Amino acid sequence: MKSRVLDSWPILEWISGRSHPTEYVDKLFAEAERSRLRLLISAMNVGEIYYFLRKHHNATLAETWREVAGTLPVTIEVPALEDIWIAAILKACSRLLMPMRSLPR
Repeated sequence: MKSRVLDSWPILEWISGRSHPTEYVDKLFAEAERSRLRLLISAMNVGEIYYFLRKHHNATLAETWREVAGTLPVTIEVPALEDIWIAAILKACSRLLMPMRSLPR
């Protein structure tokens, strides 16, 4: 089974309802619900989404995210400190994220 790791950006776009990202994330969720794909997200990203929503929108939306996050077909991984350092190095040294224009249509 394939695995995909979600960053906070596509989830924030999905919450905002932007057309293309929403379709893409919905597709990933549907595949995960049918057990065709394993979706993962770091607990750090889950917290980042909460922070962004609370700071730039409102506490109600942030709390809704907090309630919904655990019901999505996504495994929330709590990284070890060493994993955080490795991820930071990888992100600093390479392009891990796809630019919007290269998402599948």
